Amino acid sequence: MIAALEAWDAQVADAADRMALDARPIDWRLVDADRIYELAAVGMPGVMRHWTHGRDYWIERSRLSRGRGRLYEMIVHAEPPIAYLLEGNTLPAQKLVIAHCYGHADLFRRHAIFRDHPTDYPVRLAAQERRRQAYVAEYGPDAVDWVLDRAYALDDQVADEVPRVWQKPPERTDPYADLFPRSQPKPPLRPPKYALPTRDVLGFLGRESPVLADWERDLVLSVRQEGLALAPNRHVKMIHEGWAAYVQQRLCTELDLPDWEQLEMARLWAGVGAVQKDHLNPYWFGWNFIRWLIDVHGWDTAIAAILTETDASLVRNWLTPEAAQALALYQYTWEEEPVPPQGPLWVARRAARPTTDAAWVRWRESLAAHLVRPVPEVWVTAVSHGTLTLTYQTPQVPLDEAWGLATLRSVADLWGGPVRLVAGDYTWVVDAKGD
Repeated sequence: MIAALEAWDAQVADAADRMALDARPIDWRLVDADRIYELAAVGMPGVMRHWTHGRDYWIERSRLSRGRGRLYEMIVHAEPPIAYLLEGNTLPAQKLVIAHCYGHADLFRRHAIFRDHPTDYPVRLAAQERRRQAYVAEYGPDAVDWVLDRAYALDDQVADEVPRVWQKPPERTDPYADLFPRSQPKPPLRPPKYALPTRDVLGFLGRESPVLADWERDLVLSVRQEGLALAPNRHVKMIHEGWAAYVQQRLCTELDLPDWEQLEMARLWAGVGAVQKDHLNPYWFGWNFIRWLIDVHGWDTAIAAILTETDASLVRNWLTPEAAQALALYQYTWEEEPVPPQGPLWVARRAARPTTDAAWVRWRESLAAHLVRPVPEVWVTAVSHGTLTLTYQTPQVPLDEAWGLATLRSVADLWGGPVRLVAGDYTWVVDAKGD
């Protein structure tokens, strides 16, 4: 099979060049099922070992055992991109996956969100894991896990911010200074101790906590690096899968394949790209939305949008009522119908697209929000007398109290002092003991 896959890869690469894709080279690796599900659980090779990754691994495996999904490949943003293929795939499945990965690789290299994103994260993360192992040997697993448990509770609260440089304000001249001389000179202005506000909560704790040892800071900042490595993928999941599906279909249609392989590929894609009952399938929606964009707006305009937008912004800026109707995007509501003599019967009604501009905007916003995994936006805004103040930026969306307080206790442990969370009309306070 290896020789056949190498020959197919060469054909796909030539076809990708004709599409003007920036997709090759790709680092191909064949792995077993355990390895590919392990990678799916952590998101990238080389991450530090932690019990939450084992939990996510068994979630992925249990989904497979229930027939809820199967992983055929996984591709990682690096240079070159690293594509992991499942050993047990059939030859047609491997060919389909290879064509699919060319779409992913092209998006990694050309999308604006990855333009300034480092491509050496796998190397960085592997070095961090080696340091974690050294800390386990020196300080013990319990001490290391204590830090990691709290840092991983905040791995979404990261931002790749450029440090602000404090500038001394210009001197203000007083024309009457000689009439009213000061008995003592004004004290010199000092830069603030902390560069606030900041969205990078975990980075702030790793750099500024007064209680963490150097090795503990390293662990906290290592978790921050993992969060930064995976952050862009959360914003372009639908575009990624939709573009990879579009490229895969174009390449496989253009290249000469035996009939039985085409049928097997069609069967596989019918399962992966099908409409789902309980959620919006990013493969199906991304593929069909991109096709609609190209058909309606033309290749150049559609590609410019695909390579610069996120999932949410693509929906907000480009999804029209006509597109929603063409893609059969409907909302379903339960309505009560009296059906004598059995009594009332609840039936599902398929509602057409909203008829007013305001209703349409609300509908489109709900769809855009559905495509993004919700992460509370929290900023570090002040430090006063040892108390760290966090501000929740969207208080109109209430926080879950149990989860919020548990996360706030992790912040207090890493900070080593009281922590306040201001969220609109209410304030949560946790001291260093977690009370």
